[in-house]
Amino acid sequence: MARLALGAIVLYQRYLSPVKGFSCAYRVLTGRDSCSAYGYRVIARHGLRRGTSLLQRRLQACGEQHQLHLAREQAPRRMTARHRAQAGDCACDLPCDLPGADCLSNACDASDVLECCDWPARKKKNGQS
Repeated sequence: MARLALGAIVLYQRYLSPVKGFSCAYRVLTGRDSCSAYGYRVIARHGLRRGTSLLQRRLQACGEQHQLHLAREQAPRRMTARHRAQAGDCACDLPCDLPGADCLSNACDASDVLECCDWPARKKKNGQS
């Protein structure tokens, strides 16, 4: 039975894993072996019964790492006051009334930015504006 499980892991690693398009979250986040490589190793070393229980613990840890990774990715990034001041948010409302023109092609150029954006004045270190 252990040889059958090892064969199934090899088939998964060779044919299914490349097709699914992503890798083991535990391996990506911790730098250790993937769950399938770990499963192959523990089943070969400890047998099917003990190896399966060890693999089950590893799969739980992998799921927890995946949830932590998703939580970190979805958390909004905080900007410091300095970065907010330098962000240079521009709300250029350019007219789109030309025939055949679409709004997406009318991007702000340098003169539009100077006219419509309210950027804070930058002070130089020597006190001049």
